[in-house]
Amino acid sequence: MDPATRIFLYNPLHDYESIWWIAVWFIFCCKPDGVHDNVMKEAHDNVYQNRSSTFAANAIGQACQLLPKVLQPLGNILVKMRNLLANAYRSFEKSFNGSAILLVFEGLRECLQLLVKEAGSLTATVPPPNPNQRLNAEEAKQFDAVTLEEKQCQRMAEQEGGGQDGS
Repeated sequence: MDPATRIFLYNPLHDYESIWWIAVWFIFCCKPDGVHDNVMKEAHDNVYQNRSSTFAANAIGQACQLLPKVLQPLGNILVKMRNLLANAYRSFEKSFNGSAILLVFEGLRECLQLLVKEAGSLTATVPPPNPNQRLNAEEAKQFDAVTLEEKQCQRMAEQEGGGQDGS
């Protein structure tokens, strides 16, 4: 099947995006000392109410503006990383040429190193996120919807692949 007609085509950018989502989780799920719960909740909800649009143009930028000032430098790095990834996705999807993906990795590595440096300077005021944090009912529903969509795409890809192998 022609790659341009596939619903889903894996590339390493998906792995890079996963790293980005982990950074998003850490930044939007931690609460700096002295910051009111409602401030973090608003920023968190802005990201997680519609995860599929979070990666869309400027949605993460708007969410990062809601972060408390102490976390804004980290938010700026997330926006930079998102822009690198979005540009790489567009470039890859136009040509299906993966030769530039290494350059994306280099840019992302610089961003991750900067995130580590900036986050390291905040460790006294920002405790790590609670790993036992549970999704509320609405978040779980949204997570399930995205997961279901991913499973449907995977099944369709398997069916297409199965048809090719059998012919």
